[in-house]
Amino acid sequence: MKRNYVAWAALALSLSGLVVGAAPGAAMAKGSQVSLGGVQAPEPSGASLRDLTGGSRSICVNIQVEKTGWQGWRCGRKGARATAGAAGTTKKARAVAITANGVGTLCVKIMIQSAPVQSCVSDRTVLVAGSASGVRLDTLQVKTSGSGVCGNSRSMTAAWSSVKCAKAGQWLAVGRWGANAVGLSV
Repeated sequence: MKRNYVAWAALALSLSGLVVGAAPGAAMAKGSQVSLGGVQAPEPSGASLRDLTGGSRSICVNIQVEKTGWQGWRCGRKGARATAGAAGTTKKARAVAITANGVGTLCVKIMIQSAPVQSCVSDRTVLVAGSASGVRLDTLQVKTSGSGVCGNSRSMTAAWSSVKCAKAGQWLAVGRWGANAVGLSV
């Protein structure tokens, strides 16, 4: 099935302040993605999909790394941290895909070469942030409406940053310039 790619600028204008995606409690539909920057991620499957549809609170993350591609979905349930990326290498993250269940609305705010873009989705909708043209993902912030969120990141070959948390409805800065691995928990 061919997917339509939408330019991030048009998407940002059309989605500002709008919540899109599947209704809470609905099964995850194939192709339920919102893209900030025109990048599409592989759909969650197998254990990742079971984590999202199992009825408990969970968050899943997938990172696209330069010259390597998508690293695979990693999920955390009820406070367990999900980590994904190319930790310990000098490869840069080009995009991040996040989806969650039981957290209410999931919002992501990114900066692509000094241009801020944000969008929010409902449970079990994949929110993909990054540039289809291969531009580095500069910053990443995440918030949820129905639960707190915790996270950290790792930049290139540096150590993981300390885990920080935000209450429901507050932005959490997770990744900064050069981060190539992200850890999230709800």
